[in-house]
Amino acid sequence: MSAQQNIHHIDEILAALPQKMRHIFLLNRVHGRSFSEIAAVMGISSRAVAKHMARAVAACEARIGSEHDDTV
Repeated sequence: MSAQQNIHHIDEILAALPQKMRHIFLLNRVHGRSFSEIAAVMGISSRAVAKHMARAVAACEARIGSEHDDTV
């Protein structure tokens, strides 16, 4: 895959996440915000941020895994 295709694929995977989960994921992974910073900005607990992140990562891994299984 080319870099452009990879970016488009990642964008599709992230777009499939619920909006709040996607926002938290991007704040952490792209913008480098800590869980406590995200919690303060969004008005939720750090524990809730951690749960959203865990679910986001699991959803991304599941999607990538299922796509990999389809190509094998």
